[in-house]
Amino acid sequence: MPRKYCDYADPYYIWNTTSSFGSALSTFRLVLFLYLIYETFYSYRLVVSYSCVSTVLDGPASGVPSLHSFQRVPAVTTPF
Repeated sequence: MPRKYCDYADPYYIWNTTSSFGSALSTFRLVLFLYLIYETFYSYRLVVSYSCVSTVLDGPASGVPSLHSFQRVPAVTTPF
C-alpha cells in the first residue's frame, strides 16, 4: 500500500484538470519547438528569398559612427 497518494477535494477538481491540460500543452509545444530546431539545422533547404536583407548602413558597419560624421548621406549598395 502506498504511503502517499494524490486525492484532491471536489472543489479543486477543475483546477487539477486545468493544470494537467496546461502541462500537457506545454510539453507538446516544447517537443514541437525542439523538432523545429532540429529540422531547421538538418534540412539544408535552399534560400528562396532575401527579403530580410538590410538596406541601411547599420548592417555592414563595424561600429556606431560618431555624431555628424558624414557631410552627406552615403549611397547604399546591396551586395546581391
